[in-house]
Amino acid sequence: MKCIRFALLIGLVFWGSRSGFAAVQSGRMEKGVFQAGEHLRLRYLLATPPRPSHRIFLFVHGDGDTCAPMDVEESMRDLSRVADQDYWVLPETAHQAFCNSGGYRRLNWVHRYGETVGLIRQFRNDPRFAHFQIYMVGHSAGVDVAVRVARDHSEELSGMVLISGMVHGLKDSTYRKLALDGERSGASKETIEKRIERKKQLFWLIESRCDVRRFDWLDRNNLFWCQWFQGDNLVDLLDTPRDLPIFLMHGDEDGVIPFEESKITYARLRREKWNVEFLPLRGMDHNAFPFPEGVTDQISLWAGRYSRVR
Repeated sequence: MKCIRFALLIGLVFWGSRSGFAAVQSGRMEKGVFQAGEHLRLRYLLATPPRPSHRIFLFVHGDGDTCAPMDVEESMRDLSRVADQDYWVLPETAHQAFCNSGGYRRLNWVHRYGETVGLIRQFRNDPRFAHFQIYMVGHSAGVDVAVRVARDHSEELSGMVLISGMVHGLKDSTYRKLALDGERSGASKETIEKRIERKKQLFWLIESRCDVRRFDWLDRNNLFWCQWFQGDNLVDLLDTPRDLPIFLMHGDEDGVIPFEESKITYARLRREKWNVEFLPLRGMDHNAFPFPEGVTDQISLWAGRYSRVR
C-alpha cells in the first residue's frame, strides 16, 4: 500500500511540473514556465492566494518597472501578500528580454501582446485551469496591451481591469499635447497645424505597415513598425463586446497620466451602456506598487458581481 501511495505521489508531482505549476502553495510567489513552442518558453510569476478561487488575473505592468534586481519579484511579493482569494500572474518573458538586452527606449508592447495571448492559451490548454475565469489587468502602458488582448480575444476573458492608463485616446492626447506645447512656445496656429498634420501622417504610415494580429516573435519587419504603433485605446475599447465587464481604476494624485483620462472614458462608456465601473484611488500617484490597502479586495468583489460567463 505504501508503495502505491508513493507511486501516486510521484505521478502527481510529475504531472504538475509539466505545466510549470510544480509545488504551488497558498500565499506564496512561484516562478513557472510554459514551453509554448520549439524556441519559445513563456516565463511567468504566480502569486497564489491563501483562499484560492477559480479566477486568474493576468497582470501586465507598465513601462516604468525597472530592471533592478528583484524589482518585479518584489511587486509580485506585494501582490501575494495582499491578494486573499485570487491567483495573480505576471508575464515575464518580454520583460526579461528587455532587461537582458540592456533596455530599449521602451518595452516592445507587441512582444508583450503575443506573450500574453500565448499565456492565456497555455492556461486554457492545462486541464486544471481550463475552467478558470481569466481577467486581463493592465497598469499604465500595460493598459495598451490589456485593451488589445480583450479586443482580439474577448471570448477567452471574463473581464478586464484598467489601472491608471491612457484610455481616453492616445491620438487625441498626442494632438492635444502638440497644440498645448505649441501655444506655450508661442508658435503660430499654422505651425501647430503643420506639426499635428505631420504626426497624423506618421501614424498613418505606421498603421499601414504594422499588423498587430499577425504576431510572430521572429517577424522583425512587422515588429519594427509595430513598436512605434500608437493606437487609440478608446476606439479599441469600443470594439470589445458590451457584455465584457470593465473596471477602471485611477489614482487621483497621478502626475503622469491625468486622473481625468479614466473619468472621461468612464462617462463615455456609461453613456453608451457598457458594463463598466470606476473606482478613484484616493491618495495614489501613478505607481501601482505597493497596491493601496483593499484594492485587490475591491477587484475580487467586482469580479464576483460582474464575471462574464464564457
